[in-house]
This record gives sequence, structure tokens and C-alpha cells, in this order.
Amino acid sequence: MRGAETASLAVVDASVAVKWVVDESDSDAAATFLARPIRWIAPRLVLVEAAATLRRKVVQRELRVTGAAASLRALVEPPATE
Repeated sequence: MRGAETASLAVVDASVAVKWVVDESDSDAAATFLARPIRWIAPRLVLVEAAATLRRKVVQRELRVTGAAASLRALVEPPATE
């Protein structure tokens, strides 16, 4: 991604967010962005779009319902801090 090396603010797309919580093609590449000191912002409908993607994965039997629910929960709930 052009300019990603120096970005301090980025907009996350739902497809990338799903890659953060579901092991699929390019999940490793998406995870590398999380290691960078970037402030993430998201469009208002990102969770709706992510939920629709997870539902499609359940319908296509790529993911179980429990896995989809856990993935959506991981996107909604902030990570625990120590």
C-alpha cells in the first residue's frame, strides 16, 4: 500500500478488519498493519459490513456460527489491557 510505511492515521476497510480476526488469504499481511503505530478510524458501517462478510462465510460453510460470533466480538470489544 502506497504511503503505508509512514502513515499515522488510516481508515480500515471491513475486508481488512475481517482478515484480522479470521485466518484467510492475506491475513498475515493485514496483521502486519496492526504492529505499526497507526491510529485506526473506521466508517460508521464497518461493523455491519464485517458482520455481513462473516455471515456469508457461515452460509458458504467457510466458518462456523460460533467462530463468526467470536470474530465479530473480537472486532467489537477492545483488547484487554494490563
